[in-house]
Amino acid sequence: MDKLLKDFEVESKNTSEDALRKWRRAVTIVKNPRRRFRMVADLAKRAASERKIRSIQEKIRIALYVKRAALQFLDAAAAAENASGQSEYKISDEVKEAGFGIDPDELASIVREHGMKGLKKNGGVDGIAEKVSVSFEEGVRTSDVSTRQKIYGCNRYTEKPPRSFLMFVWEALQDLTLIILMVCALVSIGVGIATEGWPKGMYDGLGIILSVFLVVMVTAASDYNQSLQFRDLDREKKKISIQVTRDGRKQEISIYDLVVGDVVQLSIGDIVPADGIYISGYSLVIDESSLSGESEPVNVYENKPLLLSGTKVQDGSGKMIVTAVGMRTEWGKLMETLCEGGEDETPLQVKLNGVATVIGKIGLAFAVLTFLVLTVRHSEGILEMGISEGVLSLLFQVIFQNTACETSKDENGKNKILGTPTEKALFEFGSLLGGDFDAQRKDFQIKKVEPFNSVRKKMSVLVALPSGELRAFCKGASEIVLKMCDNILDDSGKSVPLSEEQILSISDVINGFACEALRTLCLAYKDLDGPASECSIPEFGYTLVTVVGIKDPVRPGVKDAVQTCLAAGITVRMVTGDNINTAKAIAKECGILTEGGVAIEGPEFRAMNPRQMGEIIPKIQVFGMITL
Repeated sequence: MDKLLKDFEVESKNTSEDALRKWRRAVTIVKNPRRRFRMVADLAKRAASERKIRSIQEKIRIALYVKRAALQFLDAAAAAENASGQSEYKISDEVKEAGFGIDPDELASIVREHGMKGLKKNGGVDGIAEKVSVSFEEGVRTSDVSTRQKIYGCNRYTEKPPRSFLMFVWEALQDLTLIILMVCALVSIGVGIATEGWPKGMYDGLGIILSVFLVVMVTAASDYNQSLQFRDLDREKKKISIQVTRDGRKQEISIYDLVVGDVVQLSIGDIVPADGIYISGYSLVIDESSLSGESEPVNVYENKPLLLSGTKVQDGSGKMIVTAVGMRTEWGKLMETLCEGGEDETPLQVKLNGVATVIGKIGLAFAVLTFLVLTVRHSEGILEMGISEGVLSLLFQVIFQNTACETSKDENGKNKILGTPTEKALFEFGSLLGGDFDAQRKDFQIKKVEPFNSVRKKMSVLVALPSGELRAFCKGASEIVLKMCDNILDDSGKSVPLSEEQILSISDVINGFACEALRTLCLAYKDLDGPASECSIPEFGYTLVTVVGIKDPVRPGVKDAVQTCLAAGITVRMVTGDNINTAKAIAKECGILTEGGVAIEGPEFRAMNPRQMGEIIPKIQVFGMITL
């Protein structure tokens, strides 16, 4: 072994394929390599999968590059087609009987092949909507879902078939020790019968075979149960909901229930759930690197409206109409290739990714304003008596004008709030104080929107007041928004200068909230002069209205999951964009931050030199104020 390890070094993480192959060759002589390495990536299959992925990405890239050069040929082909009165795609009788005016393959090809000519030929996004029998306001009718799934397909992808129990039995039988024991058992039986006769001569050999059988069955059962748990974990990871318009109202549905014609609402961080065409939105930016390999994000707007399944919303928000689902999308073809290419991720990696996902999303768990809601319920008369009408009016404006929430009627006719947990918590707080969202939106007109993202850590809007004047509203991370404020709202609702003493007092309140594991937000506004077309949303000069603290309850089972990881020798670290005090409080609650562990802010860590980083990294358990 010393000879094998001479001048040989393998990094603990992110090793190259050459290093991995070198290591495999160095530990070739092991017991049952098939089972020992089942939790390790198959390098041959991984290489084949990566080649196929690169091939698909290259096809997409080539399609984008040659599109312009081929326009003249497409024009000539279109002219010839129009002259002959023939079409490449023919609408089947089944499609016509269902009330649709476009073939599924033709509809899917528009986005998949970046066919702007095909889109224009079909009347643009309005024409597509008409041909799939849907309106942007009403959306798909629930009664039509099954018909659309029958004609255009379901939003599901081909998955690798699960391994049977017998496959795990076969793997367990590959153990070198067991093979030797089975050979010894056969020899023992042969020698025993020859020397001691039947049946006494078989006892020793049968005892060995029975022992081997028990070991194989226990090992196979354990591995099989683990595979079932990994599959359940993977299924939980894929439970993603999306906002759509159906039956004239907004609803949250599973991405697997998405059908062609659905009007989907996209916001920052969403994965585009199907191929579609842009309808409307604000500054929509898409990251297509997962498909094309291009690192530069793509701006999507009316003149560049095509959206590919599997890409990610990097900035802005918008609406799209679904044109292809499941295996008709480019992402579906990529998934099919990965399925054919073998394992690209081992079961152990799947489990670790699942654990990391749960831990990483603790800071983004559903926020409930328990303390504030209960306090408000048992005391507005008290709250309203202590707050002037002017302050309440501005508070309602800063909550309801600067929000990504929307209200919708459910099947029972009750109002339902749609949005992120933080947004819904603020919305409900404003409603409990007596605010009227519909009245606020009716009297004010939104001119510009800067959606929240992890870089800005704030959301801002510019609105026109009923009097015609402009007012900007801003909310976001307390440490950022507080620095943007020069004034503060007094008890009477007037904007007065913000003193240094008040800044210190507000900072103490923010830190106090953070130490209690509360996520803090500052809400502010600023009045502007000039027409809306010439005004941009300001970055300073705001008047602070209030500071709110939101409780992010830790999900049940998280602490147990962390303890399980620690017991298995897995180091658990929290990486979050929250205030460092909030991060520390939540980490302690989860059992992540322990005695002797270090909690550090991102800017402080980046300012260290390599030697300092090397010394502190093993002790770090919490990263706060990270820009993702």
